[in-house]
Amino acid sequence: MNVIISRSDQIPGLLDMIHDYWFGVEEIKYDAAQCAVEMSFSRKRPRQGRRLNRDVLVKISHVNSLRVEDTEKVGFYDVNELCYLPNQGELIITGGVPITIRIAVERLYLEAITQ
Repeated sequence: MNVIISRSDQIPGLLDMIHDYWFGVEEIKYDAAQCAVEMSFSRKRPRQGRRLNRDVLVKISHVNSLRVEDTEKVGFYDVNELCYLPNQGELIITGGVPITIRIAVERLYLEAITQ
């Protein structure tokens, strides 16, 4: 199933889809040439040394920059909050274990693909 998010009022639905799912900070893919970010999310936290089992793939388009504030350096994090600040053009993802991902976007356009 594919879900397109292009309005800020659709963000809570995406958060419902990935809340408490896990992602690997090293597996965040930023393609500056394509202005895109891809993040994979899993229902279960992978064991040490294993890769993430992707249940949801989120593709973010029209990306200007990506900044990851990772003070804990534990590798895998669960999604706690997801918000979009339209005036700043910023999508922010925070984790239960402290991490903040700031994605500056020209406009809001995400595609969530469930496996």
